[in-house]
Amino acid sequence: MSKFGGDRHPTILASLVSKRHQGKIQGWFMACTSLGGIVGPYVTGLLIENSAS
Repeated sequence: MSKFGGDRHPTILASLVSKRHQGKIQGWFMACTSLGGIVGPYVTGLLIENSAS
């Protein structure tokens, strides 16, 4: 058991969204996270390459 109570406390997703829509919301969350993991480094690289030194 973790120091925060383990599975006794519901996740934020379960608290805010009905069970019917949890899969859809989880899919969108994963899509946004994956897109950020791809776009973030690319944009950071562009900013570093084009910065004034």
